[in-house]
Amino acid sequence: MKTPNFKLNAVLLCALAITIVSILPIVNIINIICGGMLLGGFLSVNYYYRQTGKNNLNIAVKDVFMITLLGGILSAIFVSGIFLLTMMTGKENQITLMKEQFGDMLRNVPQEFQKGLDDLSAEFDKYGFSPTLAITSLIINLIVHPIFAFVGGLISYGINIRKKKQIPLQ
Repeated sequence: MKTPNFKLNAVLLCALAITIVSILPIVNIINIICGGMLLGGFLSVNYYYRQTGKNNLNIAVKDVFMITLLGGILSAIFVSGIFLLTMMTGKENQITLMKEQFGDMLRNVPQEFQKGLDDLSAEFDKYGFSPTLAITSLIINLIVHPIFAFVGGLISYGINIRKKKQIPLQ
């Protein structure tokens, strides 16, 4: 008899939730507090906890760690890939647009920052996208997504363990 792979489903749920929240413009507002990553970790561990409970299996913190780590890494790759595709398909230099939008505010920043923006703008002009920005985005996402997904997973784990240990009132 083939047993379903709940861990794989939980990892994919985590990656899907984080990716959807990260790429949808209006929904992305909850990422100000890393809410999308917390939500992805929470939902995936909650799903895994419910599935293992149906099959009388126990869940451990190492399962939470593995599910959220892999889901966070997968979502970081998806989000960075979509970000890269967005940069490559855009016709305008996004750094130049940003500098125009924030014109007066950027006059008060240090010259090193201005030079960095000019370098990124030159990459956009040369390649049609910025490899530096794409790689930096991937590295940051590979760090942030798994960490906050794990925190969300731990919250779900703690809530579910606490519910399990409560004695019903008689």
